[in-house]
Amino acid sequence: MNSFLLIEPNDETFINQLADSLVDRIIVKITPMLSKANPVKQDKVYLTRKRAAEKLQVTPQTLDRYVQEGLIKKLGAGKPSRYHEEEIQLFYENKDKYYRRPRKDVNR
Repeated sequence: MNSFLLIEPNDETFINQLADSLVDRIIVKITPMLSKANPVKQDKVYLTRKRAAEKLQVTPQTLDRYVQEGLIKKLGAGKPSRYHEEEIQLFYENKDKYYRRPRKDVNR
C-alpha cells in the first residue's frame, strides 16, 4: 500500500526537518563506503630550500645542484622552493647509493 505525506506549502519547518533527517540517513549509509573507497591520506610536510639543505647537511647551492641533476624534485616553479620532507629524508638515508660526486683529477 502506498502512503502519501500531505504537506502544507507553508510548513517550512517540517520540510527543513525532513530534509535534515534524510541527509543524516544518507550520510550514515554512505560514510562507510566512502572511507573504504578513499582511504584518508596523510598530509605531506613541505620544507623550504634552507630547511631541506639543513636536513641533508649540505649548502643550499648543493641542494640546487641535486635538483638540476634530477636527484631531488623541487615543487613548483620559481621561488619560494618547496620540497617533500619524505623525499629529502629518503635521499639523505640513501645518499651514497644515489650520488657520488666525481673526484677531481689531482694530476692536472
